[in-house]
Amino acid sequence: MSPKVKLILIVILVSSILQSCNIAETDSTPAVIAQEQNFESKKIDGRWTVDKGTAMELRAMQSTIENFNLLITEQPQNLPAYQGYAIILQNHIDRTVTYCSLDKNTRSVLCKDLDKLREQISAINKGDIGQAREASKNINLIFKGLNDYFNFDF
Repeated sequence: MSPKVKLILIVILVSSILQSCNIAETDSTPAVIAQEQNFESKKIDGRWTVDKGTAMELRAMQSTIENFNLLITEQPQNLPAYQGYAIILQNHIDRTVTYCSLDKNTRSVLCKDLDKLREQISAINKGDIGQAREASKNINLIFKGLNDYFNFDF
């Protein structure tokens, strides 16, 4: 792996960690947790609203996906980069589920899309560059659908 790719992966990983630390610092107080546990999603302009913790993590995941897309255009055959990407995405998914305070029905829809992302992560982890490239394309499509369905701007 080239030094440039290592540096980009480190930057992506550090930014993801910092964003998750920000969530943990701001949303861990009992008052915030109690308030967020009762979040009722509403449809506004054709998209469903999400709670702050979910929104922050989905935005962080979106940044990771966009940054990886920029990285991989320069080195599309770099399997370790795909595998690092899969690890970071899995961490985003885990944190999204942890901090999600959506109502039962909306959470169910979100989790179905997150499960689709997990399937693509499994494909990347198989170690085949062709499958990894295809999975990366599928991740982009799945996340686009997620972005079309949910509004995670707050």
